[in-house]
Order: sequence, then structure tokens, then C-alpha cells
Amino acid sequence: MDNDNIAFLVSSCDKYSDLWEPFFTNFYKYWPDFPYKVYLISNHKKYEDERVTTVCVGEDLSYADNLRTALDQIQSKWILLWMDDVIFSADVDTEKVKRIVREAEALNAGYVKLSTDLPIVYDSKTDLLIGELPKGVKYRSAIGLCLIQRKVLLDLAEPGFSAWDMDKSDASDSMEELFCALTKSATKNPPFKYIHALIKGKWLYTAVGELKKEGFSELVKSRERQPLTAYLYIVLYLFRSGIYKFFNKYWY
Repeated sequence: MDNDNIAFLVSSCDKYSDLWEPFFTNFYKYWPDFPYKVYLISNHKKYEDERVTTVCVGEDLSYADNLRTALDQIQSKWILLWMDDVIFSADVDTEKVKRIVREAEALNAGYVKLSTDLPIVYDSKTDLLIGELPKGVKYRSAIGLCLIQRKVLLDLAEPGFSAWDMDKSDASDSMEELFCALTKSATKNPPFKYIHALIKGKWLYTAVGELKKEGFSELVKSRERQPLTAYLYIVLYLFRSGIYKFFNKYWY
């Protein structure tokens, strides 16, 4: 596939502009052979790097509205959608990314979930890295980290929707395109490794140490760390998710 048919789009806004420098520092550190165009969504601020095209969408209306406005300026068939607080922490396997794109094209997929959290696909009989998610599964169209056709993203981005609204939407169940995710075996050696840094504007409890290891000690001083009680809730959620994965069960 022509590389111009894929755009890497970082969803952000001005109030998270403190993340841009560490994000792109690690992005180009760990993905030096990145083959696609790079776009960053902001309100009014511009990130000064000739490798990155800043798409200014104006005042915040909603997450979905910001996406829709940004997509007016991006015509690539595929969008590799990323979040500004998901910071790369290891070398990216570019060939594996390209393989996922080829598999998505071959399957005529409209969406591929790229993160290793639920939902994932349980199919031990396939050699593919991705497979179809059953309809009705929770977070079937979660838009955190994904490869998604531009037209499908526009269909999911209902005006006024927050990111959470899009994550929990069941609109994908009525779409004709396939919605896919990494297979269970593929999640054991995924193409991306990263630090999920923020939740509700605060540092995730475990992210602070990881960010310091990456050389961002000054950055972590700029925000509060999430309370321990909130972190324990995440631990319980991950424990529950681990049970589903162990028994190859989907969460409906």
C-alpha cells in the first residue's frame, strides 16, 4: 500500500501541550524509520517540528467534533489514531505494523484495535496477527490506539461525543465493515510498547517511575499523581480482564 494512504494522527488539545515534546521525542527515538505522514490535533497552539503537521481545530466542542474538523484536512484512507498521553517506550516493529495494515486490507476491515487490553481476539488456529471481534463485545470500537478507515472514524465520531462516548458506543454492531483486534498470540509480542501516562489529567500511579526512566523527571513535576485508591481500582479492573483473557472469554 502507498504510504500516503495512511496518516498517523495524534489526538490532543492545547491544555495537554506539555506532553507534545516528550511524546515526539520518544516517538522519533523509538520509531526512526516511521513511514507515514504525522498529524497533531490542537486548538490554537502549534508544535514546532517540520516533521509534524499541526491541525488547529479552534475552540473545543467535543472530542468527536475535534476529530471531524481535523479529518477535513486529512484525506488518507487509513488513520493510525493515537493519544497524546500514550508515550512510546521501546523500539517499534515497523514490519509488523505494515503486516497488520496488509492483513486489514485483505480482510476488508474498517477498524483494528492495536492495544493489548480487552477486547482481543481468541483464535489459536490463525497465523494472522489480527482477527474479527464478535458483535456485542464491550469496547468493540474503542478509539484509543487503532488503525481505522477515515470513513469509519467519521461514522463513529458522532457530533458532541466525548472519547468515552465513542469507546462505549455500539454503533459498530450495525456497520458492514469488520471490526478487528490483535489476536491473543499477537498481544504477547505487540508492535508497540508504551507508557500510558495520564488519567483524568493526572499521572497514572505507575507512569511516574517509567517517565523518569525515560528522562522526563521535570515533566512529572507539572501534574499531580492519581490517588492510590484510584490506582487500586485499575488494578482490580486489570485483574478482572486477566481472568477473561486466561479463559478466552469475551466481555459482553
